[in-house]
Amino acid sequence: MLFASLGDQINNYNIGTSATPNGQPGNPFNCLKAIISTADMNINKEICKALNAAGYSTDIINDDNIPMDLVHPIPKNEGIDT
Repeated sequence: MLFASLGDQINNYNIGTSATPNGQPGNPFNCLKAIISTADMNINKEICKALNAAGYSTDIINDDNIPMDLVHPIPKNEGIDT
């Protein structure tokens, strides 16, 4: 069994939602929230910009950044994974 961390955890005590903006205390359930999970910071910024352009506040956007050294690209044309 392997236990590993991909970075800081997001949980009901620190998640930014429409009821708990920027992770403020409160009830984070049954309200708006967005979680961006990526190892590419450029993709993270693009998703955040798209969410803002769609009208979502940065107060409800939560970053779940994956360390790049834990990411291994999938090789192209290496056959089918069975």
